[in-house]
Amino acid sequence: MMGPWPMRDDCGFATALSMLWKSLQKGKNSKNFQQFDTIRKMRTVARNIHNGSLSGHVQVFTFSDARKKTYAMTINPTQSSWFRMFNLGCDSRMGSIVIQNSALELEVLLEILEMYEFEFWSYETTATRRRQVVMNACFLVTGYEHIASDALSFGFQPFRDEDFASDWNSICAKAK
Repeated sequence: MMGPWPMRDDCGFATALSMLWKSLQKGKNSKNFQQFDTIRKMRTVARNIHNGSLSGHVQVFTFSDARKKTYAMTINPTQSSWFRMFNLGCDSRMGSIVIQNSALELEVLLEILEMYEFEFWSYETTATRRRQVVMNACFLVTGYEHIASDALSFGFQPFRDEDFASDWNSICAKAK
């Protein structure tokens, strides 16, 4: 049938529009939008609501194969091929901002390095702690993955001291 779309929502248009509307609101990592990983949860909610309804229970066909794996055929709108393509398009276009993978701001980096320099030159700092300070500074500047395997083989755990953890929150607060 190539005619007009039916008046009911068989493809998940309502959920798709809700996801797009939600994506335009302020997010956790961006002031202009929400990430796909946040709005994709709306599909799960819509699917669970449908599966919990009367039509979700009555209009499901299940069958199993010889290996006892069960398959279900449903008329859930968020399981339609159109909605799957919409979801895939949103994921590829919106992407993700992962804070752990983003670089530190220069002010934060300089303040941390200054903190390490002060501790390194302190008279109370032991030789072992100086070595840890140098390794932490190297990890901070070059990135953890470059030399982590060598350091971890010697039993060194970077960023595991309480002083650094307590100062980290105040440094990040200043940067904002």
